[in-house]
Amino acid sequence: MVVASIVAIQVVPTSAAVGVQRGTPPPKHREYPLSGPKTVIAPGSFTLQGRTASVNGIHATGEVVLRGRWNAGTYLELGRSMTDARGSYRLKVALTRRGRLSLRLATPDGYVGITTLSVR
Repeated sequence: MVVASIVAIQVVPTSAAVGVQRGTPPPKHREYPLSGPKTVIAPGSFTLQGRTASVNGIHATGEVVLRGRWNAGTYLELGRSMTDARGSYRLKVALTRRGRLSLRLATPDGYVGITTLSVR
């Protein structure tokens, strides 16, 4: 299970290119909602940080991938990060336009955190 939340919103004008990432979404039983604000301001950025779930006190480590789609379009990769030895990660994403941004955060333990933001 992913334990994550959107923890900070900063106004940082930027333009970031993102690559297209195609693939089949994971089964629904591996998804759960991310906590955090549901409305954010563009142009700007937000930071997503959290920690992977643990089994017997050991957190999953590896790559965390954040994908997003604007207004029900195609999912694009917005960022990647490696966890530290404790399973913690941090991603900062540029907000360059307005609309509905659906996010999917895939962690190395196979869970996917989901949320939808209104970007104004």
